[in-house]
Amino acid sequence: FIGSTVNTSTSIRQNWQEDASDWTNDPNPGFGTHITGSKSGTNGLDATLSGNPSLFTYSNSTQTWSSILNTNSTTLSVGTPYRLMIRGSRSVNIYQGDNFPTPTNTTLRATGTLHTGSYTFNNLSSTPDADNFIVNPYQCAVDLSQILTSGNSNLAYNNVWVWDPFINSRGSYVLLEVSSNTVTPSGSSASKYLQPGQGFFIKTSSNAVAAPSITFTESSKYTSGSFATSNLMEIPGANTDRINVTLINLDSQVIADAAALRFSPTHSDAITDLDAKKIKNLDEMIGFNQNGQILALNCVNIPKSLQKFPLNITQYRAQNYELRIQTLGLKNQNLELFDNVTQKATPISVGQEFVYTYNNSIPQGNKADRFEIRISPNDWVDPVHNKTNSSESLSTWNQVKLAPNPIQSSQIRLVNISKIAEINQIELRDLNGKSIQIWNQFIGSQSNPSELSLELQKTLPTGMYFIEIRHNQGNIILPLNAE
Repeated sequence: FIGSTVNTSTSIRQNWQEDASDWTNDPNPGFGTHITGSKSGTNGLDATLSGNPSLFTYSNSTQTWSSILNTNSTTLSVGTPYRLMIRGSRSVNIYQGDNFPTPTNTTLRATGTLHTGSYTFNNLSSTPDADNFIVNPYQCAVDLSQILTSGNSNLAYNNVWVWDPFINSRGSYVLLEVSSNTVTPSGSSASKYLQPGQGFFIKTSSNAVAAPSITFTESSKYTSGSFATSNLMEIPGANTDRINVTLINLDSQVIADAAALRFSPTHSDAITDLDAKKIKNLDEMIGFNQNGQILALNCVNIPKSLQKFPLNITQYRAQNYELRIQTLGLKNQNLELFDNVTQKATPISVGQEFVYTYNNSIPQGNKADRFEIRISPNDWVDPVHNKTNSSESLSTWNQVKLAPNPIQSSQIRLVNISKIAEINQIELRDLNGKSIQIWNQFIGSQSNPSELSLELQKTLPTGMYFIEIRHNQGNIILPLNAE
């Protein structure tokens, strides 16, 4: 997300494309980039095999993207934000057939007149919850907390979204909570100090009665610190009760996406302007499902009884993932992650990073609502079982395991079963969900009442299988390997 900090009298091609004659021309190595949108290279655009555009503007009024199809006739203006796919410098071969050119570093430059003094954006949408695309008009960093305040009527001024190209494989939206300078995912280097020409999205208030406006002022410029990347992007910790959930794509070893819960006695459980709705990513998306709305940030009151916070994970691009859950504050609360597919609940230790690894290739493993976070106070009394909450998992079945695993004979042992009498049926299935064997009668071991043995009718070929235990409180699905 980028914009020009000068008003130019010359075209986009003469500036960001270095006045190149065609896509093969690299007049100033290390400067400029390709801007595409034509198969033949007309209207100043660089030719590609697909002709797909790479430069877009956004209409706040119609909520739509439009591609720039002529860089010969279009000049650069302060205050106009763009979405630009930067492949690298003009040395990159963009005409190769696989559409995966090797990127290179580059510098974009433009010649024109700097804007000084205040700059007001009056083109924002009056529609509640609408997205507005804004850009820093100055050739200087600005402090967004000095620009976005309670004085911005009709604007959801608490949160903005920036694009971080280093999140996931192709980049991702990142949520920034302006007042606390807190970012989700926490691995992003984004901060409230908006860089020169950097763009962002902000929403119109859900209670808007008129179009909002945003004014950048000279006093909002950030000039009090070093502009080395490590200092400019430094993010101080936030003193608040919150849960950060980060989704890791283990197959690609990248941060895929993240979401957060924030707790305060002053927060409402209803959706307000403090909450931040999810913006659609290119790849994986994770958020909290609050009454059908998917939120990147869900601000709620501190739980006074058992509360369930369903996660929503979609657009999977791999099979192996990891949930990293970080808790801040939340004293005197019990937490667990519940897997609705395996029916297993795993305790989350407050104050420590919790890691849960899973595979979505099991039956129903890629369900959007597979996981939920459950929270309850230490002194909460379960009205159903009349039991006081403890540090133990809310599920009595979370410790069940298969042994040995991988299987080594015709016998499978289930260990750590607390109530064998509550089991109704056990089924063995292959990776495709095909049923292989079903057990309906169960007798526990005389030497170990918490252990159950199952006899296989035939030897299992090498591969992965699943044991589903159907009991009075639900189902558990356990992976089983055969070697």
